Amino acid sequence: MRRILALSALLLTLSSAWAQKQELIGTTIGNGGSIISLDRDTRRWTNWATFTHPRDVAGRLLWYNGYWWGTSGNGGHRDSGTLFRVHPDSGVVEIVHSFDLFRDGNYPSEGMVLVDGRFWGTTSDRVGNYGTVWVFDPESLTLKVIKYLSLSEGSDPDGELLYYGNKLWGTTYQGGAAGEGVVFCVDPADSSYSVVYEFDGTTAANPSGTLFGRDGKLWGVTYYGGIDDDGVLYSVDTSGENFTQVHAFLADSTGRLPVGTIMEANGRLWGTCFVGGTYDDGTIYSLLPDGTDFTVHHHFNEFTDGDGDNPRGDLVLIEGKLWGATSNGGPDGVGSLFSIDTTGNNFTSHYEFTLDYPYSPDAPMVEYEGQLVGVGFQGGDSRGGGIFSFDPSTDSLIYLALFDNPQGSQPYGGLIETSGTLWGMMYSGGTYSEGVIYSIDKDTEEYTVHHHFDGALGANPWSELFEYNGTLYGHTAEGGDHSLGVLFSVDLNGENYTVLHHFVDSLGGTPHGAFIELDGELWATASTGGAYSGGALFSFNPTTQDYTLQYSLRDSTGITPHVRLAHLNGHLWGTTQEGGTNGDGTLFRYQPTTQTFTAVHHYLEATGRDP
Repeated sequence: MRRILALSALLLTLSSAWAQKQELIGTTIGNGGSIISLDRDTRRWTNWATFTHPRDVAGRLLWYNGYWWGTSGNGGHRDSGTLFRVHPDSGVVEIVHSFDLFRDGNYPSEGMVLVDGRFWGTTSDRVGNYGTVWVFDPESLTLKVIKYLSLSEGSDPDGELLYYGNKLWGTTYQGGAAGEGVVFCVDPADSSYSVVYEFDGTTAANPSGTLFGRDGKLWGVTYYGGIDDDGVLYSVDTSGENFTQVHAFLADSTGRLPVGTIMEANGRLWGTCFVGGTYDDGTIYSLLPDGTDFTVHHHFNEFTDGDGDNPRGDLVLIEGKLWGATSNGGPDGVGSLFSIDTTGNNFTSHYEFTLDYPYSPDAPMVEYEGQLVGVGFQGGDSRGGGIFSFDPSTDSLIYLALFDNPQGSQPYGGLIETSGTLWGMMYSGGTYSEGVIYSIDKDTEEYTVHHHFDGALGANPWSELFEYNGTLYGHTAEGGDHSLGVLFSVDLNGENYTVLHHFVDSLGGTPHGAFIELDGELWATASTGGAYSGGALFSFNPTTQDYTLQYSLRDSTGITPHVRLAHLNGHLWGTTQEGGTNGDGTLFRYQPTTQTFTAVHHYLEATGRDP
């Protein structure tokens, strides 16, 4: 077995090389992590595999050609966001495009609109520009930027694009002559872009949400502007003329920070405010299309059972009721689903989200075959949110997909190489979101997951594997009988995963540093537990399968070890992150024969701490 040299940096761990190819092969842990190689002669990087998933999904989903499609504000190769599709039968989330803040933009969180078989959308910024407008072909899976925004043309597009009158309409939160945002138009026929209206900051400022088109007018809302700077509801001709401040919101009475799209139902225009109203938790309002009879129908109150607070997204009309979601409220304070009659009566809470599953439904919901389909912005086992479907007829909710990575995520440990195969572990991701054991063939670069940690038999490994006498050994930092990790073995074909020891507090727990071999035994450190609760040195005999607590660390000589031990001149050397004379960690050596522990150096913040 050839040990792979590890060079650790803030987000980078480089591991060994095949001398004949002059390559360094290793892992990164940022943004889910990746496997990379560096050609030592050409200094060129190659990305072998990326382990990321969509995060911050806040735009409306689209059903097209047998898939749910959407965008995420983060995730992807540069963590600049993704365009993804979900296979409805399997729930597999597939990233079909990773945005690049240097190329096509950053944070495409506002969703997409489908026009003639193509998706149109925006990003909020790009290096050197103030956002982009793009078009995506779902057949060829190719994306093209049709407009790089300058500051005068608008900055930070907000809301989805509206397809109305054979044109695409949108707003930017900032930019324009006064810096308070613009209304713009894109012609899909020739991809031309034009500014239609510039907000002045007095009558209205900083538009939010998606526009609504009716009778040749565009209707929208702004976060600020108006009498008390609480936002306004406005209309403007598609020509940019006849801008009208239809209603100036007042925080205490009608609400403030209006969000979402204006929609029409039962002869009235409807919308919501995120906060404000009687209880400062948001409102539902409506008005007549001529701008009169503005009425608040519901004041949200987080202290009322089932009410929820802070409505987000859009209202959706299903069988005579308007349905919506709050991003907060409920027993766990993470959102709810509600309905209200189109007469403005009978407000009802139907479902309250919990911390156990994806929650905070910030994105607009869509109606599909009588179901409400939406996105829980965060939460769940993967903490990345997920897609849900709600049946209004039964008040039942199921999850269609989770934003997690089945291949694993965050390869905190390095790689080892055995007989032409690289082996490693992921801290998270996989079937149970607890990490995986994987291999990658150095010739074909084929990536294979061999084991999904499930919590009961280990979770969240921090270090690399260790090969001894034809078997791979490792440990996890969590999971097992006592939630302090397990010590395990697995065959070199990736089979026969076996737990050999469940870490327990009195004998050391939460191991982080990888194994080394000394006189037929595997040595490592536990970062917690032991006689003094400061961590421990332990050994494991692969032949007898005996686990031995060798030394319990104490605060005076250093606690909380995280790195691999080193063997030199009959001693084991290591470091602790805390404890010692200055509380900043120590450098220590341990003599296994005499069981003598010595703190050789006490770290000090002025010269370096927390090794």
